[in-house]
Amino acid sequence: MNDQKGTSTILPMMLSVKGYTVVIVGGGKIATRRILPLLEVEVNVIVISPEVTADIKTWHGQQRLHWKAKCFEPIDIKNAAIVIAATNDPKVNLQVYEASEKHQLINLADRPNLSNFYVPATFRRGKLILSVSTSGASPGLARQIKQQLSEIYDENYESYVEFLDQCRQIVKSTSLNQQTRNNILKELLKTRYRHMDEREREEAFKQLLEKEGGKQNE
Repeated sequence: MNDQKGTSTILPMMLSVKGYTVVIVGGGKIATRRILPLLEVEVNVIVISPEVTADIKTWHGQQRLHWKAKCFEPIDIKNAAIVIAATNDPKVNLQVYEASEKHQLINLADRPNLSNFYVPATFRRGKLILSVSTSGASPGLARQIKQQLSEIYDENYESYVEFLDQCRQIVKSTSLNQQTRNNILKELLKTRYRHMDEREREEAFKQLLEKEGGKQNE
């Protein structure tokens, strides 16, 4: 038995953030990049900065986030679950860190060693989410790898993953034994299904299910 403890302090995970309040301190290019993925999920985004980019102003006007045109004060992050310090002033970023509490997730754009979470380079294809992180060592490399992956896992994967999800639910509802269910789902992972259009996929799956004697439970 191996009793040796892991040496990494980073635990990759997907976090359900519905209803969370996320405070971004800063309104420049880095803050804008940090905000982009937040707009894709159901969180309450608050930006604290005297000045912001045109994109942030637009999102504020669209009510996709709330911008407070002011300098940072500790009270600004009191009710935040997630805090991101992304100003171009290291002193302000440090003030944000010092004002944070232990239960809060905090990320400093310029001091990854003080952060308790990192923002990975991420892209989505519907339900497929791919993230790359170098644990703060090289954000540029993470973005480069993300770009390479986005070319491999193109837009076609969005409908393909949705198809797989629907098929999985149908297969689970049948009276087939577990091994047969697994075989069907494994078959659907073959490349030819990914290159089919929606109608072809549905027909191919229907034929596969009938071949295996699958019948949905009522």
